[in-house]
Parts: sequence; C-alpha cells; structure tokens
Amino acid sequence: MSEQTIKIFSPSGQYMGYFTNPKIEFFPDSDYDFTGSFFDATGQLVSKIEYNPQALPYTAELDGVPDAKHKRLHSVYIQHARNPIKMSGRGE
Repeated sequence: MSEQTIKIFSPSGQYMGYFTNPKIEFFPDSDYDFTGSFFDATGQLVSKIEYNPQALPYTAELDGVPDAKHKRLHSVYIQHARNPIKMSGRGE
C-alpha cells in the first residue's frame, strides 16, 4: 500500500503542512472529513495547530489520494486542533 498525503495551504497559498495516511471520509455533495497525524512544512509532527480564525479557510490538495473524486478542496476548516488533527472541506 502506498502512502497517501493531503497537502494544506493557507488562503494566500502558503504551504502549511500535510497529513500522511489520514483517515478520509467521503460524503455526498463533495464533502470530505480527514483526520490523522499532521506534519508542518518542515516535516515536524504537530500535536496542536495554532491558527488564526481570520486566516481561514484553507485549501487542500488530494493529489496523493488515488481514490479521491476531487484533487482540490476549498473551504477547508479545522474541526479539531489537537492530535489527532481533524479538518473538513469541499471538493472543487
């Protein structure tokens, strides 16, 4: 089994980090939930995401998830900021 990754970007396009082998749930209407270990842009495991609610929403790239119907998500929000990190978003 190959490694699956989801990359997260700020609204300005800055690379924030990535999930490796996250648990992904696909829902009707192109909604996604994903949770798991999150690594920052330097590759360090993050136990808590410090974020500015005014800097939301994020975007996500699902290029590393072969069975995803969408390769890009918009309106990505943090649902749980401590491990395991959880985010949700909508497919474009």
